[in-house]
Amino acid sequence: MSLPRRARAARTGAQPWIAAPAALATVAVAGVLAWALRGHAARIAVVAGVAALVAPILWVIASALRPALPDRRCPRCGAVALVLLRRDDPIGVRCRACAFEDPETYVAYLKDVMDDPEVSGPPTADGTRS
Repeated sequence: MSLPRRARAARTGAQPWIAAPAALATVAVAGVLAWALRGHAARIAVVAGVAALVAPILWVIASALRPALPDRRCPRCGAVALVLLRRDDPIGVRCRACAFEDPETYVAYLKDVMDDPEVSGPPTADGTRS
């Protein structure tokens, strides 16, 4: 059973009154561009085609060459201060800014970039880290 039109629009945030003017504006802009560029159609088609072929290739190359970086934001305070609880275990993090600690959280790629001398084993008897 389909929702009534008003309920569907209220749920999705759609503005039905904007659809017709937006469609007319799109057609008007396309018509003006077609009229203004009518003598350069072949050149525009070649440039658009080359861009459509080269852009995905460049995107794949850039994505492959850029290293993945961990998300070091603390879930409690939002500071970029998450470090591993133990250097040899990728599971378990703590925040240097607010002392948030979660022994079950896994942050992807955090172990690969950890060269922080402050990361050490479990807390000592007085609650500090060695």
